[in-house]
Amino acid sequence: MMEILFFAFLTGYMIFRLWGLLGKRTGFEVPPSSLRPEKDKDNVIALPVRAKKKAGLGEEELSLPELKPSIEAGMKEIQAADPAFRLEPFLRGAVTAFEMIVEAFATGDKATLKLLLSPSVFKSFAAALQDREEAQQTVETKIVNLKDPEVINIEIKGKQEQITLKFVSEQITITKDAEGKILDNPAHLSLVMNDIWTFSRLIGAKNPNWVLVATRIEGN
Repeated sequence: MMEILFFAFLTGYMIFRLWGLLGKRTGFEVPPSSLRPEKDKDNVIALPVRAKKKAGLGEEELSLPELKPSIEAGMKEIQAADPAFRLEPFLRGAVTAFEMIVEAFATGDKATLKLLLSPSVFKSFAAALQDREEAQQTVETKIVNLKDPEVINIEIKGKQEQITLKFVSEQITITKDAEGKILDNPAHLSLVMNDIWTFSRLIGAKNPNWVLVATRIEGN
């Protein structure tokens, strides 16, 4: 009974945490300067790396750069549809979501993934987890460093607000068989990952949460 209560509390806490980080509207939010990207390299906004860097942004305050003219139109479009939107809280929440999704995928936590992913993305993740289960393999992943995300694109697509970010992280991942034998990366070497993720939410929806609707590796 205590275990059931613990997991119920944990799930509730994760939902509350993400609600606060990925879209909570307090009424005190100041609309930010805006942006809009095309699909070219000039549209990437790199956030400065802080001196005291941790894996993840947590509640640290971001120092946002001046937005490039090529991005401003898209941000104005977002603001017109959603005046309460602020970029800084969104980025903090997106980093938290990134860390949770990476961990949930490594541990096979489908319940957490279902909360954070669109149905189509969840289907892809679940299929990969099924393949892993059938092979009787387990994966351990640790994020040892995560840079501030780059804003690649912001737009209104149909009735959806969509923001695409680039996450550059350093991760240690090892795969084990059913007996616990390491199948790859026995030296526990870290690998730099360049992930392009798109988050989306319905304009005017009562639920302010963003969900992950697309993922790819840079260059693919």
